[in-house]
Amino acid sequence: MDFAPTDRGSLGTVTEHRIVTLDCGSNFCRMKVWYTGLKKAADVASGFVIHAADTTTVVVGRDYLHYADPTSDPDKYNCQLYVATLYPNGIDTTKKMMFRHPSNGNAGHAVGIHQNLRDNEPFTYYFGSAWSQYDVHSQAEWQQRITSFMQACQQPVDVSVYSNPVLPDFHADPEVLYSKNTGRFYIYPTTDGYPGWGGYSFDVFSSDDLVNFQNEGTILNLAAGGDTPWAAGNAWAPCIEEKQINGKWKYFFFFSAHNPELNKKTLGVAVADSPTGPFKASEKPLFTTTSGGQMIDSDVFTDPKSGKTYLYYGNGHLHYRMTTVCSRMI
Repeated sequence: MDFAPTDRGSLGTVTEHRIVTLDCGSNFCRMKVWYTGLKKAADVASGFVIHAADTTTVVVGRDYLHYADPTSDPDKYNCQLYVATLYPNGIDTTKKMMFRHPSNGNAGHAVGIHQNLRDNEPFTYYFGSAWSQYDVHSQAEWQQRITSFMQACQQPVDVSVYSNPVLPDFHADPEVLYSKNTGRFYIYPTTDGYPGWGGYSFDVFSSDDLVNFQNEGTILNLAAGGDTPWAAGNAWAPCIEEKQINGKWKYFFFFSAHNPELNKKTLGVAVADSPTGPFKASEKPLFTTTSGGQMIDSDVFTDPKSGKTYLYYGNGHLHYRMTTVCSRMI
C-alpha cells in the first residue's frame, strides 16, 4: 500500500509504504513499513489505542504490547477482543503514552518506537487480534499465544523442498494419514488425468519421512463390475480414519463414486485391518439423498471427547452426518 504524500515540515514531504502479509494459521499479520521523502532520520511509532473504558489491562513487554480491548462491549455481548503489537526483531522502546485529557473515549496509546529511521529504511512488526468466543478465552491465554508466536519468529524452521512432485503421474485430493499402528505416513489420492475426471481406482502411497513415497498398490477398483457393486467410476476425493477397536486396528476408507442406478454421485466406505488393505467395500452406498449439492468430497472426524464419528461432505453445500458405520462394519 502506498499512502498519499504528507507534508511533515522539516522532515520533508513523506510517503508511507506498507506490505501487509497475512500469516496463515496464526493470529498475526506481518507489517513491513518504510518511508520515502524523509530529509532526516525520524522516530516512528506503531501500536494501538488505549480506550478510556479500560486502561488497566495494557501489558507492555520489552518487545510486545497487548490489551483486552473493550470496544466489543464485553459486558453486553459476553465476549472479549484481544489485540497485540509484536516486535520479534526488537524495538528501541515500548511504553504507554496517556493523554492528559481523554477525548472521544480515547485515553492514550500503547506504542513501540523505532528510533532514527532513515529514508527508505524498512522495519517490520506484527499486529493481530483474537476473540474469546473463538480461539483465545483469557488474557493469560493471549499472552501464551504471543510468547509462542514470538519464539517461532525468532527461531524459524529451515524448510527445504525435496522430491516434488511426491507422487508420479496425475493425482489430486490427497488424504494424508499418520498411522499410530505402523509409524508410517500414507497418501490416499484421487487418480487423475482421465477425461471427465473419470478415474476408477484408488492407490495408496506410503513413506516414513513425508518426502519419499512408494506405491503400495491399488486398494479399491470402482470400475463397473469391480470391488463395489453399486459404483461405476468417478472415484473421487477419499478420506480415511484409523481406529483401535477392541484391541484391533481398523481402517475406514470413505469415498465418492458414480452411482449409475441413481445417475448421481454417492458416498461409500471400505474397511481393512491394514492401511494398505485389502479393503472390503460396503455393498450399498452410505446414503442416497442429501438436501443440496453433490455427495462428494467427504472428510471424517472422531470427537476425542464424545467418541462420536462425523462424516462431512458436499459440493456447493456443506453437510455432515453422525455415523455409526465404524461400529456396524466390524
